[in-house]
Amino acid sequence: MSELSQDIRVQGALKSATIVISSVGKKPRDVAKGTANGGDDRITLLVNEKLSCDDILVVMQMLGSDKSSITPKALGLAVQPEPTTTSELGAPGFLSHLYQCGQHVWAQGVVPGATVEISFDNKVQGSAIASEEGARIGLKNGLPKTGQISARQISPVGPGPAIYATPDSLPLTGNSLPPPTIHKPILLACQTAALVSDVFDGARVTLKRSSGSDEIAGFDLPALWFLLLKPLEEGESLTAKQDFPSCEIMGDASKPVIVDKATGLDKPFVPPLCAGSQRITVFNLVPGSTVHIDVQGTSYLGMTPPTRSWVAFDVDPLPANGKLIAVQELCGVKSLGFTVNIDPHEDVKTPVTLHEPLSECARVVKVSNAHPNAYLQVWATNKQNIAAPISDFVLATEKDVTLHVTPYLRRDDQITVRQWACSAVWTESKPIKVQPHSALGLPKLVGPIYSGDTSVKVDCVPGAHIEVSVLDDDKGWAFGGVGDAPDVPASVALNRILVTNQRVRARQMLCALMSDWGPDATVIRPLPQIPVLDSPPNGATGVALTPTFSWHDPGANGEGHADKYEFTLLRQSTPVIANIMVNATSFTAPNPLIYETGYTWQVRAHNISGPSNNWASATFTTLKAPPPPPPFLTSYDVTTKTLKGTGFLANHAVHVRISLMGSSVQNSYGQWVPDGRDVFVNFTSDAQGNLTAAINPLLVLPPLFLDDVVGYLTGCAPSETMNISANDERPDPNDTATGTLWSNTLHVTCS
Repeated sequence: MSELSQDIRVQGALKSATIVISSVGKKPRDVAKGTANGGDDRITLLVNEKLSCDDILVVMQMLGSDKSSITPKALGLAVQPEPTTTSELGAPGFLSHLYQCGQHVWAQGVVPGATVEISFDNKVQGSAIASEEGARIGLKNGLPKTGQISARQISPVGPGPAIYATPDSLPLTGNSLPPPTIHKPILLACQTAALVSDVFDGARVTLKRSSGSDEIAGFDLPALWFLLLKPLEEGESLTAKQDFPSCEIMGDASKPVIVDKATGLDKPFVPPLCAGSQRITVFNLVPGSTVHIDVQGTSYLGMTPPTRSWVAFDVDPLPANGKLIAVQELCGVKSLGFTVNIDPHEDVKTPVTLHEPLSECARVVKVSNAHPNAYLQVWATNKQNIAAPISDFVLATEKDVTLHVTPYLRRDDQITVRQWACSAVWTESKPIKVQPHSALGLPKLVGPIYSGDTSVKVDCVPGAHIEVSVLDDDKGWAFGGVGDAPDVPASVALNRILVTNQRVRARQMLCALMSDWGPDATVIRPLPQIPVLDSPPNGATGVALTPTFSWHDPGANGEGHADKYEFTLLRQSTPVIANIMVNATSFTAPNPLIYETGYTWQVRAHNISGPSNNWASATFTTLKAPPPPPPFLTSYDVTTKTLKGTGFLANHAVHVRISLMGSSVQNSYGQWVPDGRDVFVNFTSDAQGNLTAAINPLLVLPPLFLDDVVGYLTGCAPSETMNISANDERPDPNDTATGTLWSNTLHVTCS
């Protein structure tokens, strides 16, 4: 708020409670007092009271003999100084999208307490005094079908610069407006508001209640909570329709929605808490519900705003290792309690980082390194060295936070962001000076833009406000979405899902300036999804040496289906098959792989828009090598005494075994003498692994003693069997006796 503000908004107070707002600044005093309707109230300043930039405002509520604590001074609300010259008044911005015939406009970025006027057809068509959320203006006539409108803010020092805009035609597909949507999931008896969406900005919405009343509200956004004259009743039905009465454009009614009984309320939700904090935010609430908070036996009671599903409360410093329990109640029905532990934590002394550059008229600033669930607030220090907040307190749900400011940034102000984390003591970012904005050229879409996208990136001036429009082949250009650029490129959320062959364009606004539309870009087919690898699966072992690789496209039935695939096979990091294109969902290795070796196979999908964002990848190991084929002895010529064989290691030692075990020789006494002679003879194979060895039993076999008559037998006796085998020292784990790979055995009958 500012020194011009005439009322103060208070949220969370109980119905019928007395609200007292006081200043604890240089001039302590009560500044406002009133009775709460409950949840969300505006309390008018006391008679002859005027706020000062020296004020720090705190609040308390009283109900009967009970009263709350007062807001901690460190979390009190400071007051902006009123402008002293018209140069301090910037051009407003439109939060509403401007449609022809609309009669409700939400303007933002102005000094709280200033008057905002909207003019067209050479006259002022509506005005409103700005609050902390801007100015919500009802117009005498609908926005024009031709020509421009203007908006400016006015303070006691005079008017500021005007911003000009041309309303868009309504994107109708027939003669009537489509029905709005009444949201049922939290539409419960005793609620005092209903959430309605799918409305054209500026329309009049009529809510018809079966209980016997029609209620009317102007919508300056496509979705708003419709504040009701009386609470919803169990079993009643609601229908909604929208129209633009100034142009006699009527709408169709929605299907009836039945109001449920308030039973089985969901648990509230409270983000993680740390000791020392004095502000908590409770989420997942039913609008208008009563909120019960218990902290180690200390109870707090408040009320959810009728048009919101969350609310913040100030409490005594949270105790370390304690518990907080939150319960909501509606129509006498209580939810289960949500319990959150209070984490012991030292004070956070590291400030957030405020992003640069900051340009005049920027609507948002961005910070990083925010402490989880801390509260942030943007402050501006003017040339007179007066500092005041230009944003609400914002809960940091992420490390990077974008904060909206009002009024918009002013040239030469010093901007800081304060953080309250685990303490009522704040830290402050390094101050950054607001610079004149750079030339406002044409923004450029950062492509490619794919079918299915719900946002686009825009290269623009830092701090600019971006508007995007979309062209359908047969419907003309239509409003697509708006966003702000705390960083460049800016990401702008869209109000639709893009489809192939649509065209998209953007323009940028800053201060009272607006660029032309930048070059448009065509929406192309979405990139294919990353393939799913089927066989061999990741981590497979024992894979054949000529495997067939198979996969499938998870988006095969969609617009982004793959047209072809890119296949790669790696052994460690060395490509075996590199980036081959395949027109099917399988591929067979053209050459055998290596036994007992690890491989990685990768597939990437392609279509006309490009490759999938990443490769699908899996690893596998080939099967173990079979035992090598043994060498083979082909023949032994008893005449030439020559042994021949093949399949030996080339130029390698070969050990030939000659064994007569199992044979016996009859001696002079007619007795059979066992012949157990067993010898090895060494040779070398040739370069082809062949063996040719001269083996004369007379020379290689040791003598065998027969008897004292004939003495010893030399060589091999007729009819004895000489067993010949060989090895070249290769191992064979299947040979449990020797562990050596042996050839076949030749059985030679001696002569």
